[in-house]
Amino acid sequence: MDVSGAYQLKVRSSEENKNSGIYRIEIKALRTAGNRDQMRVIACRRLSNAIQLRHQWKEAALKSAAGEYEKAARSWGLTGDRPLEALVLKHAGDIWEILSERQRALTCYRQAQAIYGQLGDQSGEIRITNAISALSINQGSTKSSERLHARTNGN
Repeated sequence: MDVSGAYQLKVRSSEENKNSGIYRIEIKALRTAGNRDQMRVIACRRLSNAIQLRHQWKEAALKSAAGEYEKAARSWGLTGDRPLEALVLKHAGDIWEILSERQRALTCYRQAQAIYGQLGDQSGEIRITNAISALSINQGSTKSSERLHARTNGN
């Protein structure tokens, strides 16, 4: 719900015993929130839900977390934030791998890999290649992992 008014922003570390820091927040333009802004809020909420569910570390919560990560990724894609879409897809893949849902993990990883490729983000592609390799190794397929690394390294 969008409500105009005065708001207070609190910044804190999610970790205990962290030293305080100096922050600067700058409002570059004051404008009415548009559809893309509303989608960002939805994406943030889904991502927050996914993280909270992941921290419960129970099977049902992890399944819900993976679904929330996938929804958040779609929302980030609709905002045009492709790097965040790819990152969140990788997190979804990680959860599916933990749950031994390897095909679903691979689907998320491949989608993230495609996005990183479109963006020309080589470090992102390498992170995903490593995740896919680990998935292959966990399935007992070291040959496909070796082929994947050889292709990534240009061999």
